[in-house]
Amino acid sequence: MPDVYVEYEVSSTTRESNAIRIFAKVPRAKIEAYRRVHNDQASSDNDIAHYLSELPALSVCPQPHRLGSVNYPNALPAELHEFEPAFEEYGMMFWAKKD
Repeated sequence: MPDVYVEYEVSSTTRESNAIRIFAKVPRAKIEAYRRVHNDQASSDNDIAHYLSELPALSVCPQPHRLGSVNYPNALPAELHEFEPAFEEYGMMFWAKKD
């Protein structure tokens, strides 16, 4: 089974600026470990990936901010393949892109 990617669209609520898109790569092993520890066989992979990655992803955004859409792409967008992750936390990798 593949890793799960989560895309967050975040914008500041105090100034006019373009939104920031945060991409998180949540390893399959992290999702399976969560399932075992919490005995959670009901939640979807996407739900668990979202739960695990949301706080670290939003911690790099300007405060206060507004969370927009959340998507689950099948892979990291091609334009980000040449870049190193902006940061890694709890075994997950995160990239940031201004729109």
